[in-house]
Amino acid sequence: MNEEMVILAADDAAEAWVGAVGAGGVFLLLIVIVWQIAATWRARMLAAREEQHRQLAGK
Repeated sequence: MNEEMVILAADDAAEAWVGAVGAGGVFLLLIVIVWQIAATWRARMLAAREEQHRQLAGK
């Protein structure tokens, strides 16, 4: 019976690690997605501002 308890405890610990790593991966994925959206938005704003400068310089 003690051997079963040890095995079950080891399985529970392994499942806990798998869950923690999985949750960390999901959060990391969300952070990367938000970062990429922000970087894309910033690049578009800079491109629009540069285009406005070109139009002003051409006048």
